[in-house]
Amino acid sequence: YTIVVEAKMAYTQIDQDALNPKCVKPEDCPGHHKTVSYYDPKRGCQLITLGANCTTNGNYPTLEECNTHCLSAPGTQPRRA
Repeated sequence: YTIVVEAKMAYTQIDQDALNPKCVKPEDCPGHHKTVSYYDPKRGCQLITLGANCTTNGNYPTLEECNTHCLSAPGTQPRRA
């Protein structure tokens, strides 16, 4: 006899914080006009300084806000309430 097993993929909910545009690194735009934070998947939240006419994604201005609203650094516990 042949046994047939139906394989079902487990549903994984997408982490909405991972999709937060304020966590995405802005385009490289050298300058010293504005500093914002972004999430780096290998190093966690980082700061970047941009020029006067550079566009951002509405990034968080501080590492503290980035760490609160974006993903935690790899190897650390998420800081969720």
